[in-house]
Amino acid sequence: MATLNPQGNKSSKKKRSFAESQRLAKQKSYEKQAKRKKIKLDELTVFTQQLAAMLEAGLPLVSAMEALEEQTENPVFQIIIRNVKDDISAGRSFSESCAQYPRAFPNLFVSMVEAGEASGGLAEILEKTSVYFADTVKLIKQVKGALVYPAVVISLAIILVNVLLVFVIPVFSEMFEGFDAELPKPTQLLIGLSSFLQSYIIYIIVGLIVAVWLIKRFITTPRGRRVKDVVITKIPVVGELMRKVNLSRFCRTYAILMRSGV
Repeated sequence: MATLNPQGNKSSKKKRSFAESQRLAKQKSYEKQAKRKKIKLDELTVFTQQLAAMLEAGLPLVSAMEALEEQTENPVFQIIIRNVKDDISAGRSFSESCAQYPRAFPNLFVSMVEAGEASGGLAEILEKTSVYFADTVKLIKQVKGALVYPAVVISLAIILVNVLLVFVIPVFSEMFEGFDAELPKPTQLLIGLSSFLQSYIIYIIVGLIVAVWLIKRFITTPRGRRVKDVVITKIPVVGELMRKVNLSRFCRTYAILMRSGV
């Protein structure tokens, strides 16, 4: 005859309760992030492609959104899709629902959806938009690939110079102190810089971290973005590359908007 174990039942209930509370806490955290979290363009591209395919196959918009909600792995994007679906079910248009999440759906996506709703060809326009997003993702990867090599070379050069100044130059400095002759000015300057770095390296690192944080905060503002763009365009090679990339994106965006009747 089986015996009951009250302690074991209480323990399992506590575990289930703890797991449920953790799940609810995560859910609340994801819901708070829904308005401010930026969705990657790769994820938005896949979403747009799949939504266009489902609508082209004759599936209703709400049913397509339900299917995409289940398929999406990103928990924050999943909540955004669910909220958009609920808004559509409540009578709001697809474009109005998406416009509430500007960090997830860019202005281009919302404008294309508006054009599709007005023309009655939402599936076709979403297909064009997905192609545009896919081309943009490909272009971004190409640009990043082109910039990786010079970025690595410059970073290694900076690290090596600092290692020389902090660890190697002091050894020569001690050796030069035994000489009676006056050192050349460039050598004195190098030794002085090495001594400065040795004495204040911690403060320099902390200052750089604070400076990077402040710059990141600044470039999130409209004025900061303008300053960042001006600085980037003035960098040799990189500036010209970014101008061509932005011009290419502008032309493709303008073309797809015109073809869609926006």
